[in-house]
Amino acid sequence: MSTAPRLILHSCAPSTRAYPDARLESLLGPLVFSPALQGLTWAMVSRFVRSDAGLRRMVGALSKAPVDEWWDTWSVEDKGRARELFRTMRSGSGFVNDLQQARPGRAAYRRMAQTRTTCPTLVTASRQDAGVTFAHAQDYVDTIPGAVLVELSAPSHLFWLGPAREEAQAAVIDFMAFRA
Repeated sequence: MSTAPRLILHSCAPSTRAYPDARLESLLGPLVFSPALQGLTWAMVSRFVRSDAGLRRMVGALSKAPVDEWWDTWSVEDKGRARELFRTMRSGSGFVNDLQQARPGRAAYRRMAQTRTTCPTLVTASRQDAGVTFAHAQDYVDTIPGAVLVELSAPSHLFWLGPAREEAQAAVIDFMAFRA
């Protein structure tokens, strides 16, 4: 069995903790993102983010911080990248499969896989991420031997947009250089 030389987990779930973190998301996610409905879901999202107001609401839902506190830190290009992301997303059956694997009953299996991870691992996360709670990052660091956690100042789940992008890039560059 071969192993990856390095593992980098950005705002990642599920750890040994169940995902989604909110009960309503657990109930609605498998329905809204089912193979039968995901096309309609993403078409509605794509239409919604055409306007700046719609995009603000979408990205605001991915943050624990009020969107008014950080929206203006994103450049026009960042907002364009976010809009393009939402307009091109598709989930097929992949997201529903992810949700099934993330159920509480699979926690022991995930713990076993995490404790057996032998490659150097970088975990990045933000406490302001409303898409994946910071507790998942902490859990990865607690269960993956030698994992390193870098806490980002990103205001949302979309850590690669806005000023925090440079923090995430620096963390990866440092990790790759140190582990070379």
